[in-house]
Amino acid sequence: MYNIMLVDRNDAWMKTLEQLNEPGVMVLVGALHMVGEDGLLTLLADRGYSIKQVIN
Repeated sequence: MYNIMLVDRNDAWMKTLEQLNEPGVMVLVGALHMVGEDGLLTLLADRGYSIKQVIN
């Protein structure tokens, strides 16, 4: 279930995210997709993207 609900979906998200090559694009996802070794933040960092938190 974990692979279906998180890993497979995050892999699909990554394919979409890597095609977005425009400045200022905002992508909203649920919190479950953000954390952990299979989370989007880790997947992005592993591919060389810079991750930063912005609080206004």
